[in-house]
Amino acid sequence: MFHESTSGVNKTKQSHPETQETMRDSLPCEDVRTLNTSHSMFLSALDALVTHLDDIA
Repeated sequence: MFHESTSGVNKTKQSHPETQETMRDSLPCEDVRTLNTSHSMFLSALDALVTHLDDIA
């Protein structure tokens, strides 16, 4: 999702946790995993992400 900034440059818009929870609740998800991370889980919690991915693979 993109929005127009005041400088005229498109930047990504981060979803708030409440918005993510609403999207999750509207779908038939069987297994929901959460990570308490910064914007990029790939950089801030790589080991935890890998553990979750290994568990569901």
